[in-house]
Amino acid sequence: MEDVDYTLIDVGITHSPKASTLRPGATKAGAAMEVIKKRKNAHYKRKAQAEGVRFYAFLGETYGRWAPSAVGLIRRWARWHARSLSSIPQTQATLAAHLCHKWWTLLSVANAMGLLDAIWKYGLSPPLKTSASSL
Repeated sequence: MEDVDYTLIDVGITHSPKASTLRPGATKAGAAMEVIKKRKNAHYKRKAQAEGVRFYAFLGETYGRWAPSAVGLIRRWARWHARSLSSIPQTQATLAAHLCHKWWTLLSVANAMGLLDAIWKYGLSPPLKTSASSL
C-alpha cells in the first residue's frame, strides 16, 4: 500500500483595509493576512496535527498579494507535478515554471472575479469624508 500524505488547506481572501482584520497602527504590507493566518492556525493547526495531517492557511488579499505560505505551496506543488511528468531536471524546471505561471493566473482571475462579484452584490464602499481644511 502506498504511503499517503494528507493535507488540509483553508483558503481565505481578506480585504487589507478592512478595519476588523487590522491591528491598531498596522501598516506593514500583508498585516491583514497575518492576523487571519494566526486565527486560522489557532483554530485548525493543532487539530490537523493531532490527526497526522498537514495544515496550510492559503491566504490572499483582494488587491492581489498572496501570503508567502501560499506562494511556497504553489511552488512545491508545481515542482512535485513536474517531477511526475519528466525525469529530466531541465525539463522539470521548465514545467514547474509553466505550471506556477498557469496556476497563479487562474488564482488571480478567480480572486478578481470574487472581488468583482462582491462589488456587484454589495456596491462600493462610501468615500472617506474629508473636510476642506484637511486637504
